[in-house]
Amino acid sequence: MNKKRLYKIFLVIIAVLAISPWIFTDQSAAKVQAYYSGDAIYYNNQLLVATTNTGYLEIFKLQGQDLLTLVKVKVYNPRFNNYDDYSDVKMTIEGGQLYIYTASKYTLLKYNFSDLRNLSLIAEKKNNSWNWYYRVDRFGNNMGIVGTHGVDILNSDSEIINSYAFSPEEPFGLRSNGSNNLLFAINDDKIQIYNRETRKIDTEIPLNFSSQEVNHKIYFDAITDNIYAIDDYYAKKFSLDGKLLASFRHLDYPGYEMESSTGNPYVYFSNGTGVVKMNKESFTVNDFAYTSNLDGSGGWAMGLKLVNTDKGDRLVVFNSASIIVLNDQLDKLASVPATEEARQ
Repeated sequence: MNKKRLYKIFLVIIAVLAISPWIFTDQSAAKVQAYYSGDAIYYNNQLLVATTNTGYLEIFKLQGQDLLTLVKVKVYNPRFNNYDDYSDVKMTIEGGQLYIYTASKYTLLKYNFSDLRNLSLIAEKKNNSWNWYYRVDRFGNNMGIVGTHGVDILNSDSEIINSYAFSPEEPFGLRSNGSNNLLFAINDDKIQIYNRETRKIDTEIPLNFSSQEVNHKIYFDAITDNIYAIDDYYAKKFSLDGKLLASFRHLDYPGYEMESSTGNPYVYFSNGTGVVKMNKESFTVNDFAYTSNLDGSGGWAMGLKLVNTDKGDRLVVFNSASIIVLNDQLDKLASVPATEEARQ
């Protein structure tokens, strides 16, 4: 029985299961802060996962069948003698050293975490322009920070060297996927492609979202110039000028993220009930995993991060009630449950 036929059977099973809400919702999960996004990296032959969804900076290490907590901290605010939340995290390797970039309110913080024990603050940049920082990410060759005023590009000293007034309503999905010239976002049910050279939106590509869910991300393949996106009905492949090249009907659940890596023949997407692995070229299903109860937590697959390792791809799924690590066959390797009490 081939993968395509298996997936059709999978669709029928999910449609039946969807009638029972408790299949997807662990009642205890409603009491804890959900994991919906984050970052992952392969450093010194170790897989690390980071997130700030709880307000804490949390860093985990894959060890055997466990995700071990290495860091769980908040930002100390000496002015008010309290602790501020982090809003985002990005891990990078620079000169063989592991650095952790984070955002918190109006501040960018950069840490060295090369020994995987001591989180050493090496840069702290506050802005005085009421520019609230949402996210931090790599945009082309440089790190950058996304705030209410747009996107600021940083040099190696974390100083702002360029700024772009591109401020989509959903900053979570703003990314470049290695492009030094383009920024991609999903805004008002459209993919927006912003040209850093002309400082304007070049192209808008319509998508179809029936729900008010957020946390949408596209994936741009810088080698082929193809864009991979998912809405609430289809996974889609577009050319850079907006031409639809291929589509695949999924489960009609909220489509969240498309994820891949440079030179990888596969692309992955999440739609709450699980994740699907597709061949980029043929745009056909290669594999799938139903993650809602993969670790017994009643999760909901949203954020994805693909990491290439010497043992194959590792897909990190931010599964609401947990964080799950899958191998390239979409088998579960490890998970960590969400335990931080939800804020009222």
